[in-house]
Amino acid sequence: MNRLLVYLSARPVTGSLFRFRSLWGALQRWGRDWEVVVRTPLECPWEPPPGLLWERTPLPEPSPSLEDRRMKEWIGEWVKGWSLWVEGEIGVVEEYRPRVILSDMAPQPLLLAKETGVLGWFLGHFNWFSYLSQFIEVSGLLDDVALAYESAHVALVPPLSWGQGIFPMVQEVPLVGGGVHGDRVRGMRRRFLPQGIPIYLDEGLTGKEVRKGIEEIWGGVVWLRNLEELPAAQVAYVGSGYAQLVTAIRGEVPCVVFHHNEELGLSMAKEMEGLGVALALEETREMPSAREMALLINGASEAYRALPSLFRLEGAQFFVEILGHI
Repeated sequence: MNRLLVYLSARPVTGSLFRFRSLWGALQRWGRDWEVVVRTPLECPWEPPPGLLWERTPLPEPSPSLEDRRMKEWIGEWVKGWSLWVEGEIGVVEEYRPRVILSDMAPQPLLLAKETGVLGWFLGHFNWFSYLSQFIEVSGLLDDVALAYESAHVALVPPLSWGQGIFPMVQEVPLVGGGVHGDRVRGMRRRFLPQGIPIYLDEGLTGKEVRKGIEEIWGGVVWLRNLEELPAAQVAYVGSGYAQLVTAIRGEVPCVVFHHNEELGLSMAKEMEGLGVALALEETREMPSAREMALLINGASEAYRALPSLFRLEGAQFFVEILGHI
């Protein structure tokens, strides 16, 4: 039995569970000879089925909310602790004997792969080196972070990724996750439409002004807050989170993307706007007029049809195909 050892980040910016759910589904369909072991601080959101071992374990990572001075201190302690973390995980590698160690964000699993002679892969849209280099000079502390990422055998990079040039070997893959099941979406729309216009609204955007503005534009609204329901929406109002953006793109749902002017969210929001499938807004800006929203929807419908295949295909299937060739 081939084994894949996966380390999932607990940080909300990673889209970890969103991507992994798609990967697991693809492995069940096309990679049945693979057993998966997940090591993560996260709780498993579902009952682990046969072939999936879910083990909770610390995976220290920085907090994006730390102020610059405190962040430098934390990064120093974080890097110093890597050798102990790797030493503690070597027994796990010896027990499971994985063919591949996969990290979706953290650098430590890539060092573990190098230490144990296992293939170390990265699959994600975000890494700590690119994020931290905004606040810390690219030398000293960040040298060790860069070297850790450079030890990856390959980085599998989907669209909407940010700062992945740190990896020596990059393989572009389609978006991972957010696939749409036609019958289920049609069923949801039949359920929602008699009640009003289905609108998806991120939990972080539920302020009175946002809700009031949306209701003034659309009239009768049925509020959707479940990510599973997003593909049934007529329009989605989202923060610049990976899971929401990917689900909207693959569901062909026009988006209004709010962002905080921070580099990660701003990059993804502006890329969506550049693709023509979203209107990126500052959170402080007034809501768009009904005419602006009409133009957005009309333009987005055409833009979705013209998106490259990397935005349309399922990246999880590509991942399984690559596994099949090692």
